[in-house]
Amino acid sequence: DATLFALDFNPDQPLEETVQFMAAEDDIHDANEHDLAYALSLVQGVTDHKEDLDKELDTLNPDWQVARMNGIDRNLLRIADFEIYGAD
Repeated sequence: DATLFALDFNPDQPLEETVQFMAAEDDIHDANEHDLAYALSLVQGVTDHKEDLDKELDTLNPDWQVARMNGIDRNLLRIADFEIYGAD
């Protein structure tokens, strides 16, 4: 989630570098290649489908659009939506 939050502010950052940087920043010593690959696939999926995910989330509560949410909540919902409905 921190990676997606960082990408909200700098969307041109390379995704793989950002995932690796955020894992190091969060001091995740036990993250292995599989964990980082999974995190990258989530970040890539959410990034690739952000517009569709936001449209779907906006239908759930018309009085509180995704754009009004704080960054952490917004990205947690995007991840959850992608994992449930958008993952292959």
